[in-house]
Amino acid sequence: MEKDRKRRIGRVVSVLATILGIALVSNGFGFLSFDALLPFIFDKTGNFRTDGIFRTLSPLLLELNTFLGNQGLFLGLSLIVVGFAGTAFTAPAREPMSGRQPRRFLRAALAAALSSHGLVLMFSLPFFFVSEGHIRDMGWAVLVVFISVVNFLLTLPLAVAAFVKDDSPRLAAIAFILGLTPLGFAVFLLHFAAAVVGFDLAP
Repeated sequence: MEKDRKRRIGRVVSVLATILGIALVSNGFGFLSFDALLPFIFDKTGNFRTDGIFRTLSPLLLELNTFLGNQGLFLGLSLIVVGFAGTAFTAPAREPMSGRQPRRFLRAALAAALSSHGLVLMFSLPFFFVSEGHIRDMGWAVLVVFISVVNFLLTLPLAVAAFVKDDSPRLAAIAFILGLTPLGFAVFLLHFAAAVVGFDLAP
């Protein structure tokens, strides 16, 4: 069926988006490097390549490499959340004997919300391994706020759609609430880590 074919394509795109997002986040934290682009941009003397197609391609690749270096982390975080939601939405589902349709919007909303909370947890875990002292991590705050905004913009519309389209209002309500909680979850983790480890939060 045409609909099944489109869903398979959507599932492949979603998985690839997730993988690309993980690669971009890894690059942002130095675990992975996109320096493989550099031989296509510069020659052995350090100048722009001007041979053949590279006369036009090299400046474009330099812009792409610069963008990935500056904004790749935020793009990667967005792709991870969107990729998980898309994978959940397009995943094959067995329809129950009652004939109810698969809860695609609900699954996508929960996947986006849970992946966002998972990212917040991942970025907050290092606080449990710091030494005593004063902590003021502005980079962590920026990442947490960005993840919260992405989660809000994606999860809430999906949760509302789940209310309308899917037959599970309670789970849709949970997804809606989870669309609002990553920032509060992050603050809780920070204060919990401060209480466990014993560091002070700098103003």
